[in-house]
Amino acid sequence: MRHLALDLGNVRRNLSTIILLGVATVLIISPPASAKDLNCDKQVCVGSKTLGPSSKAVFVENRRVGPITLSLELSELRNAKALRAGAQTVVVRPSERRVLNEVYAVSPRQPWNYRYHYRWRHGSKDAKHDDQHLYLLPYGHGSTYPMIQGPGGSYSHTGESAYDFSMPLGTKIHAARAGRVIAVRQDSQRGGPSRAFEDEANFVYLLHNDGTIGKYVHLKFGGALVKLGQQVQAGEVLGLSGDTGFASRPHLHFEVCAPIDGKRVRTFNLWFSTKRSKRTFLAKGERYTAKHY
Repeated sequence: MRHLALDLGNVRRNLSTIILLGVATVLIISPPASAKDLNCDKQVCVGSKTLGPSSKAVFVENRRVGPITLSLELSELRNAKALRAGAQTVVVRPSERRVLNEVYAVSPRQPWNYRYHYRWRHGSKDAKHDDQHLYLLPYGHGSTYPMIQGPGGSYSHTGESAYDFSMPLGTKIHAARAGRVIAVRQDSQRGGPSRAFEDEANFVYLLHNDGTIGKYVHLKFGGALVKLGQQVQAGEVLGLSGDTGFASRPHLHFEVCAPIDGKRVRTFNLWFSTKRSKRTFLAKGERYTAKHY
């Protein structure tokens, strides 16, 4: 997620904005009482507004269709004091706008400024995964594909529980669990066996009823077949497999996760239903046939 910073100073009645190296740095110098700044990253907006001649409020607006977890930290306070000390991590509901912190000038007649940084993740840090939930294999009923990397895999799953299924480009991807579509990307045409492509993957994310997120990743260009806000049932088609992002071959990366804070996530080991077994953990290198009904 984007890392943004703001500097504010109470010196003269003017406003200047500086953009350096892709990071927005906004310097507000003694703004009028109604002035506010707003920086948006994929419809998650953080900004500040003037409360009085020597005070400001830092706020967040979540314009997305699902909840987010956001971490905010103030730094470099010069002649300034924050109402709440230290880093904050909060859950922000869809369409919610809330104040995160307030900053005051220690000596109002002197220049004052501060900087803030934030990161965010889809979902709620308070989500509690239903460890007994039985997941479908994320491809068509009766289809068989190998799981080429599982939880803890050394290629790209170190420290995480995720599942990679090798399949031909353009294979239909099905929902392993019912949920609401909260994020879609399908505009990328870039991918390869390098972490340099890590942010280039196409995907569909579903919000489950226990607050966790199901992620279906590496879809082909234009490969999303659902829309934001759509409710889907387990087994419904979500998109078409591909090799965008960090991928050495066409495959589907599937995981269920929840954020820890605005930067980190935790992933979960899952039970699956297959043609061979009603309830099983999956093993790397094995081929599994989907059974949806």
